[in-house]
Amino acid sequence: MEGFGRRKYKADYVKFLIYAHASCDETKEHLKLLYETESLKDRNAYLGLLDKCEVLSKMMNRVIGVVQASSFKLQATSIPPKADPPPAGNLKPETCSLKLEA
Repeated sequence: MEGFGRRKYKADYVKFLIYAHASCDETKEHLKLLYETESLKDRNAYLGLLDKCEVLSKMMNRVIGVVQASSFKLQATSIPPKADPPPAGNLKPETCSLKLEA
């Protein structure tokens, strides 16, 4: 999600969430333009994409509201490696999980 790397700084995180929300709104306008100019002719595809954008927009709006109203910290934590490390030729990047703390 946009701004995720700045999640330690609530104001920056909210700012980038708002940018992402605005991009979603712009996408809806682009879809409308494509349909009106008949670059996108399939009405069902148009309405389906527009509906998905609307659902996403509502979800993003909710996330922004929750983040603004809360004082949470999103903290990355390392997952301890398994007991037997993989052979040298099969090394994989360290994984991490996220914890939401109130």
